[in-house]
Amino acid sequence: MLRVIGGQYRGRKIEVAEGTTAPTKNRVREALFDILGPGLRGKTFLDLFAGSGAVGIEALSRGAKASFFAEIDKKALDLLRKNVKGLQNAVIFAGDYLAALSSFKAKGILFDYVFIDPPYARLEFYGKAEKEVSSMLAPGGAIIIEFEGEPPLEDMGGYRIYRYGRSTLAVHFWK
Repeated sequence: MLRVIGGQYRGRKIEVAEGTTAPTKNRVREALFDILGPGLRGKTFLDLFAGSGAVGIEALSRGAKASFFAEIDKKALDLLRKNVKGLQNAVIFAGDYLAALSSFKAKGILFDYVFIDPPYARLEFYGKAEKEVSSMLAPGGAIIIEFEGEPPLEDMGGYRIYRYGRSTLAVHFWK
């Protein structure tokens, strides 16, 4: 079990689907929100491949206006719904990430921050997800990619790389 590490929901329990998802570690989440800083307040956040929803919930806790979650795994989805229960402005899309992005795009939703953390074994998801979300980013927004090992994209130009043990964050602030 995880807990929210900062903000108004600090200490809130987050259940994790064991064996189904690999939640972002506390140290990495803390570093991520240190990188984003106070600029998160009042912004929209997309937790793509949400799993337990820990990153999107942390964003809400730290002042995001809304967090959107996309998850396809049924077990993870059940826990995600439980984890966001009672939180305002938490929007869940149950299904494939491309269908989620298509739905959000059709509704004209722009995101200030997009967190991409697909299953590490599915490297092809990184490039497709980055390409799709880049057209849905609000001015001044950022794409954050979490990965383990080698960079998942051929061209990581424009991304700042932060390493935390086996986990790596790549952050690209768009102008």
